[in-house]
Amino acid sequence: MSFTLLPDLAPFVLGFAALAGLGLVLALVGLVATTSVVAETRRARLRRHEGVLHYYGHLALGR
Repeated sequence: MSFTLLPDLAPFVLGFAALAGLGLVLALVGLVATTSVVAETRRARLRRHEGVLHYYGHLALGR
């Protein structure tokens, strides 16, 4: 087995690691944003006696 292609592989591995890191950061930002919205609207949802799917379904679809 020859390892002559191994040095040519390094930029691809580095690029993949960078994209994976960026994806992880974006996922964490989205999770934090979603959590804060859910926490802020909890009182209104409980006051209306609506379930999670019903309340956010109406918010998303505008019904």
